[in-house]
Amino acid sequence: MKKLLLSVAAAIVICVQAEDRLKYEVASIRPANPKELFVRIEAGAGGSFHATSITLQQLVMSAYNVRDFQVSGGPQWVGTERYNVLAKPEEAEPPLPGTSSRATFESRAERERERLRNLLKDRFQLVIRWETRQLPVYALTIAKGGHKMKPVPAGPTVLQGSHGRLMGKAVTIDRVKRVLTDVLGRPVIDEAGLTGSFDFKLEWTPEASPSADPSQVLPPAGESLFTAIQEQLGLKVESKKGPVETIVIEKAEKPSEN
Repeated sequence: MKKLLLSVAAAIVICVQAEDRLKYEVASIRPANPKELFVRIEAGAGGSFHATSITLQQLVMSAYNVRDFQVSGGPQWVGTERYNVLAKPEEAEPPLPGTSSRATFESRAERERERLRNLLKDRFQLVIRWETRQLPVYALTIAKGGHKMKPVPAGPTVLQGSHGRLMGKAVTIDRVKRVLTDVLGRPVIDEAGLTGSFDFKLEWTPEASPSADPSQVLPPAGESLFTAIQEQLGLKVESKKGPVETIVIEKAEKPSEN
């Protein structure tokens, strides 16, 4: 009898959680202007979500906090057809004060991602599965002579970047890894084993865009990113293959009418 009561209680909890899932109260999904190719994603006041000229693949990336190389599968249109999305939550999120901790900001971001995931399930009938694949990655290790970042006490993290420049204050190696993943366009895995927080400054000469006008491209005047990481941070980035968590789209349908 006791086991039966526990099973019933568990079922009730599961049902309540399903009903209490975070979602948007109002959501508009419309085909974008085919001539508009500039993608814009905005997290608005109160937890609203606004995206312009975005594909389902890009929505999946935003909803699950992954990069493009981590998403595959689905019909061809998931990466080509573009939509304008405007959604507002049932209950507006309160404004976050500037003194909020990183954990508070991360919790807020995860709630917003959960709403978006549920929107994709409801309107695109999205079904995904996670799959670990062996993909090209970069391994982050400590260079000969040791790292050159400045250890500091844990505190508010500041991470600022521009074209060819990156500055961090009280940044963990995990944040460094994630930023380098964005810059290098390939997963960066941590094999340095560093703990704690660090201050650092990184400057390098970015590679010219393939579409740039050759007559306007100046010859490199500084270090490449890989050289700068080793010389300025005392870290090495080595190419190898490693396990990467990826998303496979098993099912997707064009969105239902608003």
